[in-house]
Parts: sequence; structure tokens; C-alpha cells
Amino acid sequence: MAISSYADLVSAVTSFMHRSDLSAQMDNFIALAESEIQTEGDALELETTAAIPVTDGTGDLPAGFLSARKLFWDGSEGRELDLVSAGRRKTVSESSSGTPTYYTIEGATIKVAPSGTGTLSMTYTARFTPLSSANTSTALLTAYPNLYLNGVLFYAAVWMEDQQKMAVHRPLFDAAIAQMKRTETRRRYPAAIAVRPR
Repeated sequence: MAISSYADLVSAVTSFMHRSDLSAQMDNFIALAESEIQTEGDALELETTAAIPVTDGTGDLPAGFLSARKLFWDGSEGRELDLVSAGRRKTVSESSSGTPTYYTIEGATIKVAPSGTGTLSMTYTARFTPLSSANTSTALLTAYPNLYLNGVLFYAAVWMEDQQKMAVHRPLFDAAIAQMKRTETRRRYPAAIAVRPR
């Protein structure tokens, strides 16, 4: 059974559970599964980029920000900024000048050191738009339909208070999360190509 849309997922869950009364709860099941996927997952489909204006060493994080993957100061794309503690960043800011080389995140702001005014180029993990009847397909569903299916089946079983189905679908959901992590690791860090001597 191919699952590439909200309707496909609802149909599959209804079929697997042999229940026709789950539609009203389906968005709740999906939201619970997606909350866990968002916390556990690190898929490239969740990554995006932003140009962040920085004034006197401080800029606002983009909406939906979860975690930074890499940052570059405008004009210094060859060197990533390093994450440091707030105390270390403050010390560097007070004792150094020049192009920012460090950053820290405090609340909804990002601060760089040495302090500067310019633009940060950031690749980061963002909250994704939930799958729903209004947003019928997502890149994550397309990449990992089994992840969605087993997550929604598990939370449907919880709602049904069906211990047997919970015992079946929780391990399958965990296995799908683990598989996604392995796949994403391979996508980010492909094996080096072996060069054979002639």
C-alpha cells in the first residue's frame, strides 16, 4: 500500500485497525507521532537556511528554529563559526575584535564573538508544517511513509486502549525512527570513495 498523502495515511490506518470511527481523532494521532518524530528525527527534509541580520553581535533566530547545523559569517564562507558557552562568548567579545568566529544561542537570539555587525548564513533544523487535511503531503511523509504509518498506528492503539496493538506498533515505530536515523547518517556522511592505485 503506497502512502504519499494524508488521505492515504488515514485510509491505511483505518484498514490496519479495522475501525471506521477513527477519522475524528486522526489529526491528534498524527500530531502525537509528529511530535516524537520532530524530537527524535534529524532528517535533511527538516533542514532549511536563513540569512540572519546581526547588529552589535546579536541577531534574532528564525521562526521555527530547533537547532543549528552550520553557520558562516558573511564574507567568510570558508570557515564555520564554533558554538561556545555564553561565558566564553562574552570573554572573547570583551577581549577580541575582528571577524566573528564563535556563537552562542540565548533564548530566541544568537550572539557572535568577536562582536560584529553583518549577516550570518545559517543552516538549521526547523519545525515542520504538520501533515493534515489542509496540508496533505510533506517531504518527510514522502521519504518515510512507514515512519508515519507506525507512529499513527501506535497512537491510535493508545487511544483505543488496545494493549496488544500497542505492543505491536511501539517497536515498529521505534524501528522506523532508528532506520531514519541510520539513513540520515549515511546521507550526511557518505562513505569515502576508495581510490585504487593503478
